[in-house]
Amino acid sequence: MKFRLWPFLVLCSSTLASPLLEKRHSYSFVGCDSGQQNAINEILDDMEALATAAVKNSESGAPSAAFTAWFGDGTGQKISNENINTRFHKISIFKTSVPKKDVAFDCTEQSPCCKSGAGAVPACALDVVDTVKDEFGKTFTGRGYGQEVCLRYALKNPVSARRNADTHTLFATASYYGIGNWQTDPNKLN
Repeated sequence: MKFRLWPFLVLCSSTLASPLLEKRHSYSFVGCDSGQQNAINEILDDMEALATAAVKNSESGAPSAAFTAWFGDGTGQKISNENINTRFHKISIFKTSVPKKDVAFDCTEQSPCCKSGAGAVPACALDVVDTVKDEFGKTFTGRGYGQEVCLRYALKNPVSARRNADTHTLFATASYYGIGNWQTDPNKLN
């Protein structure tokens, strides 16, 4: 199923430091039949479940082995462990406390998703958190991908790992299902 999420800067980096529940907003559907609405709600429920597991696995204090495997050593990183945890927390409460703006899921093919209206593609995300939400939407529709690449980022280039939406999504999936479901054993990479 294809749908577009707008506005795209709902959970942008500028809102990460703001209070989560300033004002409760809503989400709505544009051009979606009841089946599409149900499918989107199921995706949101799945997304929140994965993000909740990621929050538990990335909370403050000493990072878990899984967190370090996916995001590398956080010492001195521009994107801190706390920042990553905050992103997962905001995604985990998306349906009950959408920050800043109302959100609409657009199921029409004619509606451009980018502000310019050019080169519209389904789910045109403009920042890390929105991209992660897009990737979460794909998690239950296909097999996980890119695990080894993402785990190698954490070893060789933690900055890339912390900016990569696939890494965030794969970490959340691994947090939810456990290490036994990983295709790549992070302990065997070097």
